[in-house]
Order: sequence, then structure tokens, then C-alpha cells
Amino acid sequence: MSAEPSAPSPLQVLARVNRALEDAGLTGDRAQREPLPLFNELLQEWFVCQNLKEQQLEWDVALPLLLQGITATELSESVRAVFEETLQLCRAHGTLNVWTRRELEGRFRSLLADIEQEHQRLQLPAGY
Repeated sequence: MSAEPSAPSPLQVLARVNRALEDAGLTGDRAQREPLPLFNELLQEWFVCQNLKEQQLEWDVALPLLLQGITATELSESVRAVFEETLQLCRAHGTLNVWTRRELEGRFRSLLADIEQEHQRLQLPAGY
């Protein structure tokens, strides 16, 4: 007779979350846990993965550069992935509440609007 696998206890789940956070380098005094700063940090890390240089990591500088290499849809999907990752990490950290989520969602919507606006600007023929 084989025993049914039991669901992990809350302490086991917490231990797994803590290990995952440690593996991701998101523990310790310097770890960012508040939603909006964490989102911005993860977004900048994504920029670095796209081969942007340190002086190109600000959104206003990065946006047109990114749209030279990927489509607006791809960029929006990537920003959404960073947003979703931020939500998951903040839930694990316990820092996501109604207000911090609204703030984070506002920033996310603002970035999506910026992407659309920049995409439209780049699509205009010369002289407009």
C-alpha cells in the first residue's frame, strides 16, 4: 500500500518561497520588496538583458531603442511579464495591498501607453 503524497505544510511552502527568493538574489538588506521599486528594478534588469548600456536604462531613453529591435507588441508582452513577476514576488513578500497594487498597475498602464505613443510616433512618415 503506497501512501498518498500530502500537501506541503504552510511552513514548507514558506521555506520553498524563501529558497526561491534567495536563489533569485532577492533576500537580504538590499533586496527591494516594495512593488513599484521592485518593478522598476526588474524592468531595468530586463533592459540589461536586451543589451542596453548603463546610460540607456531610463525608460525614456530605453523605449525608442527597444522599439528599434522588437515590435511594440513584443515590448508590451515583455513589460507585462515583468509586471506579473513583480506581482508574484510581492505576494510572496507580503508587500502587495490594495494601494501598492493600484500604484503598480498605474505605472504598468502608463508604460503601455508610452509604448503605444512611441510606436505611433515612429510610424508617422517623415515631415509630420
